[in-house]
Amino acid sequence: MAKDDLELFRLKTELDIEKSKSELEEFKSKLFEQIANATNEFGKLKTELVEQVANAKVDIGKHAIDEMSKAFGFFRISILVAIGLVLTLGGLSYISVDSTVRKIVDAKLNDWLSFEKKGAILKDSLEQVRMKTALDSLVIRLARNKADDRPNFQFEISELEKNRLIA
Repeated sequence: MAKDDLELFRLKTELDIEKSKSELEEFKSKLFEQIANATNEFGKLKTELVEQVANAKVDIGKHAIDEMSKAFGFFRISILVAIGLVLTLGGLSYISVDSTVRKIVDAKLNDWLSFEKKGAILKDSLEQVRMKTALDSLVIRLARNKADDRPNFQFEISELEKNRLIA
């Protein structure tokens, strides 16, 4: 009995599928017909629009050309005036800027290369080299005393070395 029910269900399902296929084909043909109608309608509207554009007044084009010509002329004159102003102001301000920049750069270089001013790059670099040299000198003297096996640990430090190490 279950086999007969299964066969009956299969047949009913196939019948439903066939029925759905035919409905789908009918829907598909209606849809294609609507698409064809819409395409024809679109073609007609397109043709009407092309005719309306073709029948438009030529004066619109001439008016647009005249307006663009006026705008271009104004733009060209404005650009020439702006270039003239920039060149004039640039030439005048270049001299002022050049002298000011030269003064600033000279002052900065003098500050950096000064031996007297505190924080000058050259002075600080030289102080570091002097300090390293003084320390290296003391280390070498200490190593020499140790290598010579001298029992008393005394060696002379100049006044300049004392000042350098204390600073």
